[in-house]
Amino acid sequence: MSNLITVRVLNISYLDTLYQLEVDFCGNRIILIGLKNDKNIKIDSKLKLSIPSSAIFLIKELDIEINNYLNLLEATILDIEFGKILDGVRLKICNREIYTLISSKIFKKLNLNIGDRVVVALKETQIDIVEVFCD
Repeated sequence: MSNLITVRVLNISYLDTLYQLEVDFCGNRIILIGLKNDKNIKIDSKLKLSIPSSAIFLIKELDIEINNYLNLLEATILDIEFGKILDGVRLKICNREIYTLISSKIFKKLNLNIGDRVVVALKETQIDIVEVFCD
């Protein structure tokens, strides 16, 4: 399952065949890295991103100053679907719902519950650009 969010481009860097985008999502900075593409992306462009469950990691400790780090977002657990091996977790981030899977053993070890606040870490190399909005 993939999660879709809309972001605004803050900065673009290129190195050989790679690009790095810094984007804004609800006041949080997210970095994504990928292969150069021919999409017409400029500073202030709006993008629709796809974030697969495999790119989302949960951190229970909230004493991290998340505004000082890229790809860390504060979230609230809305729902949990318990499974034998994987548990599904529905999260709320900036009035958006995001879904991820987490190992049942890790989930129990973290002692997560509905309503808990967590930090979501996003893996920058697994975030895909789905659409570039033309202004």
